[in-house]
Parts: sequence; C-alpha cells; structure tokens
Amino acid sequence: MTNPDPAYDNYNPYELDLCRQLPNGSNPHRNDKTIYTEKNGVPDHGEPHVDEDYGAVSENDVYISATDTNATEVDPLNQHVPMGIKIIQHSYSWCGRFAEGILPMDYWFVNIGKNIIKDVYIGFFMDYDVGPVNVPEYYSHDFAGYFPDLRTGYVDNPMDRGSTPAGLTLLSTPRPLDSLRYVWFWLTPMELSFDLMNDSETYSVMSCEQFGYHDCIALDQQWTNQGDTRFFFSFGPFNTLNPGDSLKVTIALVAGEALDGAPNNLRENAQKALKLFSRGYYPPVTIPSPPLRVTPGFKKVTLEWGHHICPSCTDPTRVWDDSSRVAEADPARTANPPPGHIHGGRIFEGYRLYRSEDLSNSPPISSFTILKQWDVKGNQFEYNVGIDTVYVDSNLVRGKRYCYAVTAFGIPQYTILEIPDTSGHVRKDTLSLYTEEGETSIRSNAKSIDLPFSVSDKLGAVLVVPNPYRVDRDYTYENGGWEGRASDWNENKRMVKFIHLPPRCTIRIFTISGDVVTTLEHDDPVRGELSWNLLSESNRALASGVYVFTVESDFGKQIGKFVVIR
Repeated sequence: MTNPDPAYDNYNPYELDLCRQLPNGSNPHRNDKTIYTEKNGVPDHGEPHVDEDYGAVSENDVYISATDTNATEVDPLNQHVPMGIKIIQHSYSWCGRFAEGILPMDYWFVNIGKNIIKDVYIGFFMDYDVGPVNVPEYYSHDFAGYFPDLRTGYVDNPMDRGSTPAGLTLLSTPRPLDSLRYVWFWLTPMELSFDLMNDSETYSVMSCEQFGYHDCIALDQQWTNQGDTRFFFSFGPFNTLNPGDSLKVTIALVAGEALDGAPNNLRENAQKALKLFSRGYYPPVTIPSPPLRVTPGFKKVTLEWGHHICPSCTDPTRVWDDSSRVAEADPARTANPPPGHIHGGRIFEGYRLYRSEDLSNSPPISSFTILKQWDVKGNQFEYNVGIDTVYVDSNLVRGKRYCYAVTAFGIPQYTILEIPDTSGHVRKDTLSLYTEEGETSIRSNAKSIDLPFSVSDKLGAVLVVPNPYRVDRDYTYENGGWEGRASDWNENKRMVKFIHLPPRCTIRIFTISGDVVTTLEHDDPVRGELSWNLLSESNRALASGVYVFTVESDFGKQIGKFVVIR
C-alpha cells in the first residue's frame, strides 16, 4: 500500500500540509479548494455535477459528527468541562461475503477549541448484550475476553443457542500500534460506573494510572462466570493536539458465528478487518466458482467443471490480484500479466469438491462434506496433488438425491499494516497477518440431482417400491423414502415408485376384481422410474388391499402385484 495522499493535494481542512510552509515557517491547513483539488467536492474535468474523487468508499457509507463544545450541557455531578472537540465518524459496509461480520469505522478527533490538548487517550466503552432476545435475561449469560495479538475485545454468550459473539478491533492510529499503551478490562454494572466518575477519574482509567501502569490488560472473564458483562478499551498516548489539529483512529466492529475454530468466527473476521483496512478498503479480489456440469449414470454421477464448460465465464485459474505479495514473489504466478498489471500475480490455488446427501431442494451448508481437493503442484501450499476437472462419484444409491458443489480457493495472503507517522511518511507496523485466501461459496454452483433408477431393456423388470406400502411406516426423506421432509409431511405426499421402466410405456393399475384405478404414461429415455400418489382417477385414496398393475411397452406386457396396508 502506498501513501494515499503522496502529493498532499487532498482537501482536508483539519490536517496540515507537511509539504508546504507559510512565511512564518508553520505548515498551512489544507483548506483551500483551489490548491487541494482532490476530494474537494468541486466538479472536476469538465463534469458539471460530479467530483469523481469524492465518491463513496463502500456500498453504504454513513457519516455523522458530534461536538463537545456546549457549556449548557455540563453535568455538575461529573464535573465535565467541554474540551472543544469535534468527532467525525465514517462507517463503511458491503454486501459481499468478504466483509460479513465486519463494520469498519474511521474517527477524526478535531481540536476546534482554543486550548492545547496533550497526552491524548482514546477509549471505547462497549456494552454488548449478546444472545437471542426471546430468552429471558439473555444478557446475563455473557462473558468477555481479549485477543492481544489482534487488539480485539469481545463479548460472547456460551449458554443460549444462536448467540453470535461481538467485539471491537483496533485497526489504525497515527502512532504505530506496537508503541501504544493499552487498557482493557471487563466489568458488570455493579463493579464500576463511568457515569459517576469525573473527567480526572475517567482519564486515570484510560491512561492506566488507576492500575499503576501495570496489569493494564485484565485477565479474560471465565465463561462459567457469566453476567451482564461489558468491557472498556483505551489506547494512547498521542501527540499534542493544537487548535485545528486532528487525530484519526480506525476501529472495526466485528462479529462471528463463534469465537474461534468454526467457519465465519470472530477471530477470523477481526483478521479480515485488518486485511480490508490494509487494502485501503478495496474489496479483495475474489475467485469465481467454476462452471459445473453434473451427469447421472448407473449408480454414479460424473462431475465436470472449469473454463471449458463455459468459455465466456471468468476463468478462476487466471484471476489476478495486484495486492498479493505472495503471488508477486512466485515467477510462475506473474508470467504473462494482463495488460496494465505490474504488481501482484495470479492467486488461484485449487478446487474442492463437496457433496450433501440432504434431500431438501436447498441443502444447508453444514450438510456438505468435502470429497476431494485438487491444488497446484510445486509450491509450499496445500498438498501439491495437481489440478483436475473431472470426477466420478460411484457406488451411489439409486432413487436418492445428492447435491454437489465445486469451489475455487486461492493462496494465502501476507498482510503488513502500513501506518503513516506524524511526519507524513509511511512506516510498516510490526503487526502482520498470514491469512487464508477466501474460498468461493458452496451455494454459487451447487447442483442437486435425483439419481434415477435405470431404464430397462427387457420384459419383466418393473418393480413397485415400497411393496407392501404400509400407512403406519415413515417414508420421509429422513427415513430413506421419497415423501418429503417429516416436518412438512401430509397425507397428500404419500407415494410409491414404479422402477426399472422401459423408456416408453403405459402403466395401468387395477383392483383385484379388475376395475381400473388409474392409467399412467411414461416417456423418458434416461429415468427408468415414475412416482404415483396412490390416488385413483377420481382422486380417491386407495383402500387396503392387493392391486394388479400392467406395463405395456415395445418389449411386451408385464403383469405384477403390490399391496397397500392401512
């Protein structure tokens, strides 16, 4: 990442121009829109109503501000004196999965007063209530902790199903993150109330003076010691804020489906927040899922995927990421770059094949298991087994539903945070992240297939299943049947199947006395099966008894029986 304002021509009235000096030797503020033309809100390049340098950062930018200047709001109890500070907050959010559970926020603390402010600390008091609101007193089941390597405080609820932990991650300050003093501790409403503290007492806590400047990071709350927990997180000190100066701090609110170790967990999302910030909030380059073709066979399914299935689709193996340091260090990934790309490289690493045996039309992600992985040979990542684009899944059960998906994944990313110091230069912070590259969603190309019974090429092969059909048995998906899920089963979903049918035939069903119940037509050269809802032509349910069926085809006429027991 380079200096986001190398020429110091961004309009920002709260910051100084460190490249220019006034006659008295001081630096001017960047508040002249005719000099500072970038991000100045003035139409550029002949476009009368557009400043292309002043666009949104994310898909939903929210800007708010507040000031601490009004003396009429002074609380005599707290003895608070307005500091003459203006706070500007920008929050950014995206719809993409790469930012799921992440809400970055930039804060500018601007000294709009007349006093010089020294030894500045910034603090956040996070009163998270984690848990499902339909559980009585869910907030009393919380506990708090801190990830020191990610500078992330969090609150979680280990008791109530469906709880998702929430936290706060520090992303950037004007000083290197490893040079700051940090204060973090958890508390309950009875232990400490900031509402009853005056400014001096609050500052003592924020600066760690209250704790003797040691043990500034408290021990994590034991998950068995739950309560209505919240946490306090502060950091500093920062340089003197003269009138007109500003201090920028960036944090992210993070969440996850678990704290660690599970997909989409809070620790992982804190790392993603740091990575997203290091990219200047540019969304990461995503590898598309490969086009997938599924062809059924006899007790097998043939799967094919890749660019050859859809030549007009983006080829996952050719995706280029300008910011990937790992790819840039590999000559094989940087060969023949696309026009205009001089940094980074191709980030594709491999494919993963997943299968679900859940019989619903849209199986949950948790039901998929990995069958096989393929990845690029000759590097330090994964298993080096090589790339393939065909797989035959055999020994399958006919009449059963399977769902397949093939995902693409990339090489890991090595991220070093680059933070401008007070002189405007860029230094590399010691905090670095080595994180996995994203994997495409299983949902993006998942395909369900009902593996059919094969067609018959001879007379006498047709069967009825189940036979006998018993109304006191469960034939739902959960029990290996075809009558839908147990949760939404009803009488209208009763069903038998005629299997091993000829490609084209007529099925007639009779009572034992010879009365016609119904007639069914079958015409399918691939699927040798036909479902019947056990209803007569007059839409009446079959009574208990023995029934006769005939199958007439080019092979001749087959006669058989099946039984219904009510």
